[in-house]
Amino acid sequence: MVATGTGSGKSLAFGMPILAHALKERRPGIKAVLVYPMNALANSQYRDFALRLHARASASPSTTAKPPAPGRRGRP
Repeated sequence: MVATGTGSGKSLAFGMPILAHALKERRPGIKAVLVYPMNALANSQYRDFALRLHARASASPSTTAKPPAPGRRGRP
């Protein structure tokens, strides 16, 4: 369990291991389900993780990927 103030990195504490697993496990399919109490928080976390993945992809010389935009109706 992680309990600390707003903006202190709680989402990274659980999110980075999930992202690492998803990037390592190349088979198609759902790797994790994240449930957020508010749509604004879900969109914020989506943007943060997308930017981190984009930065990781940009470090690879053969990739020209852009971070994806959240879907319509507030869905990432």
